Amino acid sequence: MLAQAEMDSNLVANISTKFQEVGIDLRVVSIYEKKKTKIGRGFFTLSQSNRKRILVDQDLAEMSLASEKLVPADLSHIDITNLIPGSESFDAVSTLLKDALQRLPLSSQEITSRDTGVRQMDWASTVSQSHSIPSYSRRDRAIVTEAIQSLNTFSYEVVPSISDLVAPRRIPKLPCHALGNRKRNPNFLGRDQLLLEMDEVLLPSVRHPPGLRTIALSGLGGVGKTQLAAEFVFTRLENYDAVFWVQADDEAKLGESFGNISVQLELAEGSDTLDLAVGRNLALEWLARPYRTVDDSAEALTPGASWLIVFDNADYPDLLRDYWPMDSTGAVIVTGRNPSAKIDVQRWAMGKTSPYFLGFLVEPFSDKDGADFLSKLLGPDSTSESRDSLSALVSRLGGLPLAISQTAALSIKEKKSIADILKSFESETAELLKKLPSEKDFFSESSSATIDIYPHTLLTVWAFQHLKLQSIALLKVLSFMDPDQVNNLLLAAPKGLYPLPIEDYPASKISLEDARDDLLSSSLIKYNSDEGTIEIHRLVQDVILARSSESDKQDAFALTVDLLSHGWPWSDDEFNYDTTDWHLSDHVLAHVRRIQSLYELNSMWTFPSAILRDFVKLLKVTAWYLVERGNHEAAEPQLILALEICEKNINTMRDLLADTLFALSELGVHVNMPPKKILAYTKELLSHRLRLNDGSPSTQDALAMAHGQVGQAYLLAGQYSKAIEHCQASKAIDYMSSSGTTEGLVFPQYATMHEAYATSCMGDHDKAISLLQDILDFRARRFGATETGSYKLGRVLHVLGDIYKKQGKMDESYDAHSRALAHYLATVRSHYWRTAQLYAKLGEHHTRKNQPILASIFFDQALRVFQSHVYYAPEVARTTFKLSKLSRLEGEIDDAQLKLKTARSAYKRINPNYDGKSKLSEEDFDQIVGFYSQ
Repeated sequence: MLAQAEMDSNLVANISTKFQEVGIDLRVVSIYEKKKTKIGRGFFTLSQSNRKRILVDQDLAEMSLASEKLVPADLSHIDITNLIPGSESFDAVSTLLKDALQRLPLSSQEITSRDTGVRQMDWASTVSQSHSIPSYSRRDRAIVTEAIQSLNTFSYEVVPSISDLVAPRRIPKLPCHALGNRKRNPNFLGRDQLLLEMDEVLLPSVRHPPGLRTIALSGLGGVGKTQLAAEFVFTRLENYDAVFWVQADDEAKLGESFGNISVQLELAEGSDTLDLAVGRNLALEWLARPYRTVDDSAEALTPGASWLIVFDNADYPDLLRDYWPMDSTGAVIVTGRNPSAKIDVQRWAMGKTSPYFLGFLVEPFSDKDGADFLSKLLGPDSTSESRDSLSALVSRLGGLPLAISQTAALSIKEKKSIADILKSFESETAELLKKLPSEKDFFSESSSATIDIYPHTLLTVWAFQHLKLQSIALLKVLSFMDPDQVNNLLLAAPKGLYPLPIEDYPASKISLEDARDDLLSSSLIKYNSDEGTIEIHRLVQDVILARSSESDKQDAFALTVDLLSHGWPWSDDEFNYDTTDWHLSDHVLAHVRRIQSLYELNSMWTFPSAILRDFVKLLKVTAWYLVERGNHEAAEPQLILALEICEKNINTMRDLLADTLFALSELGVHVNMPPKKILAYTKELLSHRLRLNDGSPSTQDALAMAHGQVGQAYLLAGQYSKAIEHCQASKAIDYMSSSGTTEGLVFPQYATMHEAYATSCMGDHDKAISLLQDILDFRARRFGATETGSYKLGRVLHVLGDIYKKQGKMDESYDAHSRALAHYLATVRSHYWRTAQLYAKLGEHHTRKNQPILASIFFDQALRVFQSHVYYAPEVARTTFKLSKLSRLEGEIDDAQLKLKTARSAYKRINPNYDGKSKLSEEDFDQIVGFYSQ
């Protein structure tokens, strides 16, 4: 209940301020307690004699309003809502209600249209926002729950519910079978013994000791690893509360998949996974403690939900480290072509999380099983085939299910017998073998190739020779696309793109469909008509690439770049946070990362300037999309590659080089990059913008932005006079070149904000506040008082709160920070890193106000977000240190010591020169974080 009192005091203070600001003549009755309230033993470590307190006394109840009447009640906090008839408090409330009833004859229209003289507020109210505060321990939840329930005795709410500040743990949606576009193979055959052995390890059972149960399936490409995993999943679905299928061959795909898991489990709304690292952590938290509900109530959550996750195509298992469900009790299947993958996974997973870890080498079909499989695929046509012919061809194909499937498709398509196919195949084998790399190149570290092509895959090459020219052209492009999900819309050649880099590419919708059907009938692709997407086996891609000439590959790369450029949702403002086109961006991202990997493996390729420019643009915009989604680890390599290409082609790509440097410098701000490195990026950015400036509005705008970025970099580096110099240069260019600025339609907000902070750091706080007020006035005129279209207003309020803190105006600082947090919550949501900065600042404010429970709530939420990314380790250390001081203030000495030890260890990792024992101060931790986090 002390928690309730703390929360109430802040809400009442906020409401009081609003009443005073708007000047409404409104009668208010404030009732305060005269009896002490007994505080339960589980709440605080109070002595027996000190476990009764008055929670809401006269000072706390008073709102300082001219029309306020303060009334005592001879009641405790528990009974305060049960007013006694005839008492002073009862009579006061009765009089208030009678007075209100006398005002009712006014119609609602008259009430809303009456001029009350209320001016629009500059900032949004903090009490109306729904905060997403994390779940707490059973003890903490009991405190908050009882505090909330003590207010909810009225049949209506006078003020917004405190429960808006503390969200209960979300109820997971179960069963949840999130399999993407994966479907069961109706022609699956055999593998019975393997499935039984997988049952022993993976199916939930009381016989299993606690811990993760893992099976790694490895084997040749096309041997059926994915189909085996899919058969297990679809035939055992009823054994699991949740099943997830994850494509594990790329960092970006893993991030997207785990973000989707948190949404599909309804642990987060779609907007909450703006930062995919947070979505990943929400998913991993549930996998580690898979709770479920028995009666659709968050108060009846129980552990023990069963789950299975499939990491498909995990040829590079180190990618799984950040997504591995540590300390979990579920089941995992890992598939991969790399024969050493299971060893790599076992090396860092075994002993930590997996009492059960088995690796299975999926073998090709025996001649008998392969002949049965081929016969099943041929259907009625198989009756005319001899058993010997079926077995002979299976043997020649190495027993690979993929090759056998292609054989059946070719037999049906060409209306040839298996015996005839076998004869033709044998006659062309010697020539085809010359076009394939040897088996020794399979995952050879000394080889630049990363493909696993074997003589067993000869049928793919042979089938390739029986395709139409347009089908071959389409297949070449598909070999450069991400294999798992190619949207039909991306394959349509844009109008005006002539001549096409590949002459025979199907340009019309009809020819594209014909080519797709030709590939489908040859079993070279799969088509999901519901989703309108194509899937191509990785082995087929590898074979096509292996037999293509270098010029063919470059042509296919060029056409793929054209198609993806046409499919990307371009915006006039590339570096924004517009989420409306994210679903379109998702369709393109994986394909850009595919051509990126192929380009990096073939650095000697040469392309016309136009193609390279489009490629760099794709790298840049998809990297920025990854930054927006919080996947900075995947974004940086793309920007570095774009930078390298631009530097080699600087005469034709100076503008793109400048764009890339801007993106890298802004990425650096997001990830706590060393200020010197950010400054180096921005200085180079400015030098290129100066050379590119021809006086046109577009180059002037770009130059102004560059000066502003340099100003921010100098601010981060602590060189405040230079920061001011560049910010003012940015503003001068804006005012000189932009009619929108002089007419009040646009405003150099970021440059002004950075100038304000630097000015404050140099001691002129009043001037800094005046600069920020200019921005607030502009935004109020341009967008209204309660705008939520951008998070820029929150940024300004954030800085304003920091400057008030420097002045020692703590109440004003608290007010600005509270409103900044409310605006962040309404725009970039609860899991954004800047929102976490505000959570930490509110924690500090509530610590200063001697409100430990509220302080710990905000610190905990800040920690939850900061821990999602390794580059916020300084913020994690600082927040943990703050929590240790808070625990000490509450008398929890053991907890304080543990947190302090954790904070010191984290500090030492960041500052190796620290001896690990010397006393650390708040100033020490301030020095390791950026100034926005201080």
